[in-house]
Amino acid sequence: MINIFVSNFAEHLKNMRTLKHNAGFSLKYMDKHLNEFDCYCKKYFPDKKILDRNLVDSWVYYTTSKSIQEIEKRFRTMTHLANYMLAIGLESYVAQSFCRRVKPAEPHIFTDAQLKEFFANSDNFEQQKYPPYRHLVAPVIFRMIYCCGLRNSEACNIKCSEIDLDINYILKVALPINDLIIEKK
Repeated sequence: MINIFVSNFAEHLKNMRTLKHNAGFSLKYMDKHLNEFDCYCKKYFPDKKILDRNLVDSWVYYTTSKSIQEIEKRFRTMTHLANYMLAIGLESYVAQSFCRRVKPAEPHIFTDAQLKEFFANSDNFEQQKYPPYRHLVAPVIFRMIYCCGLRNSEACNIKCSEIDLDINYILKVALPINDLIIEKK
């Protein structure tokens, strides 16, 4: 991808991009962000020649995305640019990401009584007009997730052709299904 930069940072953006490319960096998101940064500088900071905190922070958060990953990518792009500019002897602010990942909650381990109650409730779903087979499918999916350790999406996307009851295997994920025998009262 050939970038034509037009802001006061154009030469630095071009040279840093070439340096990163030659060093083997994946520029998948960086190209997009460098172009956006260049346009942003040209529009809002046309006379700015120093990469300072005000410029970096204002551009990083100048996005409609609420995604933490997107903001972190913007921080990383600015960090790469700042480090490049420092390396060639120019004054520059190195951005620090203030995004903090929330530690996931501890998983809940169900007791035997809770599991028994859960499966009893799933076995007693009433038939409804929509979805018409929920009362039959949901108990099987829950048992496949629990007994085979499947992810939700894996259990939901299994096709009949991927289940071999002769050898008791789910072919797609190669898991034994002996423990899935469902006893109806």
